[in-house]
Amino acid sequence: MLNIQSNNFLYNYKILIIITMLLFVGFFATSFFSYKIATDLAKNELKYKSLPLSSDNVYSEIQRDILKPNLVSSLMAQDTFMVNWMLSGEQNIDQITTYLSTIKNKYNTSSSFLVSDKTKNYYYPKGILKKYHQMKKEIFGSIGLKI
Repeated sequence: MLNIQSNNFLYNYKILIIITMLLFVGFFATSFFSYKIATDLAKNELKYKSLPLSSDNVYSEIQRDILKPNLVSSLMAQDTFMVNWMLSGEQNIDQITTYLSTIKNKYNTSSSFLVSDKTKNYYYPKGILKKYHQMKKEIFGSIGLKI
């Protein structure tokens, strides 16, 4: 009778151990495959949706930051007032400073300037900042280059 009870006791523990192992393996497999599927979905989401949107956004921001100054400088180069003022000998500095202030305010830029090839003057909204040849000496001289 004792032998039958001990066999029955071992049999019950074997079944309990097998069921526990099956549950453990089942939970582990479910967790592993859930993790794998979730990481694959996250990678695909990043690769095909989020990153392309981010790169498009970065591209448009860079394009906007580059395009605006080019557009303003092109507008200034084609402006009849600017061309006429320079052709007339750059006589009235108040006119160009007013023009540069207007450009700065109208297009909401941090600065506006004009460098004349004829007089070598560097104009900005408050007048003449300096002569171009002085700027070249300051810039290139500071790094040891001779002009």
